[in-house]
Amino acid sequence: IDPEKQYYLIHYPSNLVLATNSSTVIIQNPAGADNQKFRLIEVEGIKNLYNLQLSDGTSYIIRNGWRIQIGTDPSVDNARFVMELVDGDAGIIRFKEYQTGPGYLGTDGLTDDSGVYGNKGNAEKSWWLLQEVVEGELITIGLDNTIIKAEQFLAKAVIGDKLGNYPQKAVDALTTAIQAARDAKAAAAVQEDINSAMTTLNNAISTFQSSEIFLMAGYKYRIQGRKRGGFFDVVEGTAGQVANMTSGNVGEHFEFVQNEDGSFCLKNDGLNVGADYVMTASEIKWVIRYEATVNNIKYYNILQADDLTK
Repeated sequence: IDPEKQYYLIHYPSNLVLATNSSTVIIQNPAGADNQKFRLIEVEGIKNLYNLQLSDGTSYIIRNGWRIQIGTDPSVDNARFVMELVDGDAGIIRFKEYQTGPGYLGTDGLTDDSGVYGNKGNAEKSWWLLQEVVEGELITIGLDNTIIKAEQFLAKAVIGDKLGNYPQKAVDALTTAIQAARDAKAAAAVQEDINSAMTTLNNAISTFQSSEIFLMAGYKYRIQGRKRGGFFDVVEGTAGQVANMTSGNVGEHFEFVQNEDGSFCLKNDGLNVGADYVMTASEIKWVIRYEATVNNIKYYNILQADDLTK
């Protein structure tokens, strides 16, 4: 790493880049803007300990508890990060807080303007890639990474009609999308072309992941929230969330009954989960969509079929 050069830090799970926004730090769509450029300056006498300097040459990323903010003093411990190698072949690194705890620089978010924090665990959400800033050169590492991920999904996919399998048409569609992304990269004239190709391929990956046969008729499932980890539980006719799973609690046992249009009814003890989470005899339809894979765990959105924003 050359302290005189600037770098983009690409968030590995989202392929968005580290950026500053006033006094805070976020991830953004790549734009080649100054607020997305950083110098990695090694602290003298301490190997692998770095200041992350902004492009203005005078400001630095600092920790304020779990918050990540902007400061001007590189000598304080909360302006220093231990850079660790995660995967040398893939070029994945992470930044650990120095002296004050075991937290890593990362984010739970996967979308533009998601906040970055200093207390994330040692997992994919804290992984970063580096690309040297070359003025006038497009930022393609995020698209390249997305293509690699798509190819990995294809390589692992088993075509069939059993649990965990994928339909042939889903494999064909993702194969076509990968080639389209390569073609778009080759023809790209501006950064927006690269970003658009990455978004399109990410959508194709989500569609492919959603096509996995992950629910089988006649089985019952628990539904666990991603952020807080609680489980859905039916109590007195209302589906709510409890902190911990309880063995033998039938209120946590849901059946996904698929309709002819591909939507599902979520049933518990013969009743359906309604739009207001009140159990009802009416057949309320829900759509299940793949959201993301984090730490090898797949997450899905459960959306109201008549309003996919809820």
